[in-house]
Amino acid sequence: MEHTQTQAPPQAILFQLLGGQIISRAIGLAADLAIADHLAEGAQEITALAAATNTNADALYRVLRLLAGFGIFAELPGRRFGNSPLSEPLRTDAPGSVRHFARWFSDPMRWGALGKLDYSVHTGRPALLDGREDKTVFEVFGEYPASVETFNQAMTSISMGSGHAVVQAYDFRPYRLIVDVGGGHGFLATLIAQAAPDAHVTVFDWPQVAEGAAVAIKQAGLNGRVTTQGGNYLESIPGPADLIVMKNIVHGEPDDGALQLLRNCRAALNDDGRVLVIESVITEGPEGNGARVMDIEMLFGPGGRQRTVDEHRTLLEAAGLRFERLIPTSETHIIEAVVG
Repeated sequence: MEHTQTQAPPQAILFQLLGGQIISRAIGLAADLAIADHLAEGAQEITALAAATNTNADALYRVLRLLAGFGIFAELPGRRFGNSPLSEPLRTDAPGSVRHFARWFSDPMRWGALGKLDYSVHTGRPALLDGREDKTVFEVFGEYPASVETFNQAMTSISMGSGHAVVQAYDFRPYRLIVDVGGGHGFLATLIAQAAPDAHVTVFDWPQVAEGAAVAIKQAGLNGRVTTQGGNYLESIPGPADLIVMKNIVHGEPDDGALQLLRNCRAALNDDGRVLVIESVITEGPEGNGARVMDIEMLFGPGGRQRTVDEHRTLLEAAGLRFERLIPTSETHIIEAVVG
């Protein structure tokens, strides 16, 4: 006998999607409480977990029960919980950990900005500027140091997850002078230096970020082949460079800012230099949904946008660069452009 799959009515599907807000917040809370870390050695009863996390046992049980229903943690008899394949990446020490990214998605400042999505849709401006039109996004963001720290930890964890995919997909060995624009704490730069033993890599970021990166880079022990420099990439980029790398940077800028950034790259490049724009590209079909979600993050967050290949090509050409190719990786996309 044939069994036909019954599709849920549209209302039921919408209700499930609307509940995603609660699920996202619950994941972030579990990450904040380091639940997966507490369960690293094995399952625990809810009262022990509550005592370890200074939470109410019944309330914590209800949150973990919700997440277990979606496969995040495993609910066991006796009100006990253990890790599951979906909760393991929430461990701080897990390969490709997403714990800090989950914490950022649930950060109070970001959560409040998301609640002002209507402001961004009405004005086309970042939600943080609601009532603060005399400020820049970075100035307002800087007023939340705890959120800045969470954001930096999240970006570092993303680099740890996708950085390996980038160096596996692209050959950095032909280049001698490489600049990692917006390189954060220098994780990708150190991976590039390890993959290209003859290269010198400069991490270029805001001065306060570059200072923090210097400590992490020193610990990598690359004999001075990775250095830091502070500055504003919308003003200039250090050169001359054979290759400029920008991972999850261009998407943070609106078109005019992205164009200025790319023009600064062109000015810093040698005549045969290249640029790598590393970020998710909007593609057709369901596989592009992740980039579409990130596009809304850019809308209410920094005021930037995710782009299609054609949109990237248009910006590159306006900046004096020529689109060369799109390189898919297991985690993101690499857009390669050359001077021209």
